[in-house]
Amino acid sequence: MKIAMVTYECSRRGGVERVVFELSRRFARRGHEVHVFAHQWFDMEGEAVQFHRVGGIPMPGLGLSSRILNFFFFSGWAIRGHAFDITHCHLYSHHRYDVVTCHGNPAGWAAVMLP
Repeated sequence: MKIAMVTYECSRRGGVERVVFELSRRFARRGHEVHVFAHQWFDMEGEAVQFHRVGGIPMPGLGLSSRILNFFFFSGWAIRGHAFDITHCHLYSHHRYDVVTCHGNPAGWAAVMLP
């Protein structure tokens, strides 16, 4: 299968970052074609995973929550034009994905998402 993972960051560190790292690595080792759409990634040398950097509008001085929301705004457009069997988004996005996993405290995200 051709699988897309969408997350702000992918690495061996952290919570969401490590989940995406492990899922991507394990799917690739089972022969799936895995693409990770992320703002940044670390510790992935030698893994059979294709990475696509998702940029955004530079917003100096804004906090991490604003940068992540900016990322998820642009991430849906980044995967357009690709024919994926499964798209899996980690955290919030207003774009449609096959699977959306909201890690962490939903009440905390509601505070970020609501005015």
